[in-house]
This record gives sequence, structure tokens and C-alpha cells, in this order.
Amino acid sequence: MQRKRHSVKYKKQVIKKVTETGNAVAVARKHDLSKVIVKYRRGNNEKK
Repeated sequence: MQRKRHSVKYKKQVIKKVTETGNAVAVARKHDLSKVIVKYRRGNNEKK
């Protein structure tokens, strides 16, 4: 099984939605992503 590859643009859109809603789990479910990955990306994005 191959890993999914997403563009930087898509990743930024997902992180923006998480930031706006404050709910990483709901956004992850909507986009069929792992909540762990979404939370990790969000944490890394906020540090920058």
C-alpha cells in the first residue's frame, strides 16, 4: 500500500481549517487523514 502524497497547497488548506475550527479530529475525518498527522503538522506550523 502506497502512502498518499499531498501538495503543499492542500496541506496548508487543511492546517488553515484546523486553525479556524480548532478541531483537528473533525478536519482529519472530513479529509480522510490521520488525526495524528494533522495535529503534528498543526504543531509544526504554529512554531514557525
